[in-house]
Amino acid sequence: MITVLPAGGMYVSTYMDEPSPSPEIRQWAATWQLAGEALEQIKRYELARLQTSDALAHLADAFDLARRQAKPTTTSGLVEQQRVFARLRA
Repeated sequence: MITVLPAGGMYVSTYMDEPSPSPEIRQWAATWQLAGEALEQIKRYELARLQTSDALAHLADAFDLARRQAKPTTTSGLVEQQRVFARLRA
């Protein structure tokens, strides 16, 4: 299997007999590792300060779109759910 990495169009193979990644690839991966950690900190910071009312306001348009595009159902799904549970118990 060959993996394409976005470093100057270079190809890096995942086979053991192929050369290891270039220093540029290693640097690229290390940079994204640090960026990922920083982004995770930002995410935790923002979520800790998020107000429920603000979150609902941000999601309102997406909810309305989903509601408008949803096909009406004729049942609640409870019977189908109970059928699945019964099969799981069997």
